[in-house]
Amino acid sequence: MTAFLALIVPLGLLGLSTVRNIRLGINLGDEGYLVYGTTRLMEGEVPIREIRAYDHASYYWCALRYWLLGPGFIAARVSMAVLSFGAVVMVVLLGVHMTQSAAVGALLGCVSLGWMFPRHKQVEIFFSILCCCALYALLSGATNAYVLGVSAALACAFGLNIFIYYAAATFLAVMAGGVADPVMFGVQYSVASALTLLIFLAIASRAPGFLGCYLDRKVLRILRRGSTNLALPKPWLGTSPPQFMRFSRGRRLAFQAIFTLIPITSVLTIAVFADRSWLARSDGGALAMASACTALVYFHHFYSRADLGHLSQTFHPVLIMFAACSHALLGTVGAMVILIICLVGTIALLRGEGEFPFRNLRRRADAETLEDLGNGIRVARPVARKLIRMRDIVQTHTASGSTLFAAPACSAYLVLFDRKSAVYDTFPVYPSTPAGRSEMLAQFTAAAPPAVILSDAPIDQRDDLRFANNYAELTSYIRKNYEVAMESGPETLYLKSAPKN
Repeated sequence: MTAFLALIVPLGLLGLSTVRNIRLGINLGDEGYLVYGTTRLMEGEVPIREIRAYDHASYYWCALRYWLLGPGFIAARVSMAVLSFGAVVMVVLLGVHMTQSAAVGALLGCVSLGWMFPRHKQVEIFFSILCCCALYALLSGATNAYVLGVSAALACAFGLNIFIYYAAATFLAVMAGGVADPVMFGVQYSVASALTLLIFLAIASRAPGFLGCYLDRKVLRILRRGSTNLALPKPWLGTSPPQFMRFSRGRRLAFQAIFTLIPITSVLTIAVFADRSWLARSDGGALAMASACTALVYFHHFYSRADLGHLSQTFHPVLIMFAACSHALLGTVGAMVILIICLVGTIALLRGEGEFPFRNLRRRADAETLEDLGNGIRVARPVARKLIRMRDIVQTHTASGSTLFAAPACSAYLVLFDRKSAVYDTFPVYPSTPAGRSEMLAQFTAAAPPAVILSDAPIDQRDDLRFANNYAELTSYIRKNYEVAMESGPETLYLKSAPKN
């Protein structure tokens, strides 16, 4: 009954937020990348082998909703909302199990819900919370190495980085004194993970050439590039990070303080609660240790690309750690006070963000519905007019089933205009290499797309990452062989020039 009461408010807010926001707005880049990949999967293509993509499971997860709701953004958003539902349930149950208090569980769930954005990145959030739950169960004696090994391998299906974070957090918890026999635990964990991964490899090998493509395009490419994300300046306290300059001074300092304190508080929490006398208690010691290990490892995701979107993907273990430490040191009432402060702070920090779950609980009067475009998504009127005009030009001057080139961070156009990408790389935002530029130019000329959409906006305010500078040869080819049909802000729509006599 306590858990049921604790779930009412967070799940009610999640349902209201989902209903109000499910058709509102569009992310042309990352969200379009997810939706386009799922659409191609449904058409029989193999992610990574035939299109640049995340790991497979994210697309199969979205594809389940495609069967019920049809292809497009709404089905993908429903799929992510289901993960949000699972994440909120886990967070609330952690709070209730730790304190036996419905109020603490509800507050923890509400604060966590406030940080569940971007909506197309719920996979990362879900698994960060699942990792906390798994390690909490381990430290509490409720599970074993075999279960953790299998769950870590399952996480790998959604992302190699998620598997690495999961395994690293487990290793950290074990080394901090979380189990009595670390060597035996390691053997059992490794055996369970390896066997599960072998099953996945056997399934993946049924797609000819996939494993080689995965190794080259997902593993070796990261090693060659030397980074997992397009890095931004690190927003330590005392610096002036450009990615946070749009915020007020107070909000900017708050985000910098969070970035600086996450590793410090995580290490301190591990140091304090590594004492097994704390772990043996039922007042939050085990959960504090589990969430601190997870928070410290997941901090790498935020560190690798230090923007607000990546903070939100890694903040949930930190929040759980705060709640657990508060309960262990201050009791249930102290935990409630800390969580109320966190809730007020969350609203103050995030209330102006477009995807803040509590922001758009009322219908926006300035939004216009795209009735026959994007599943009836509602966007600002100038955006709607631009999209409709571009759609009309593309569909008038190109045949159904033809290819389209859209770059560098606008994969959503491929979905909105029902066109297939002319090239493999649908998200060319990283610094290019000579081989990469030659490959894209060859793919482009072979496909000869009748329409092209190019954005001249600098990626991360870096002029060298403007597409015209990053892929100069292809841009020059397009400008010579295509004519401008429409310009809107940084984006230009080109149509293939008629052959000259």
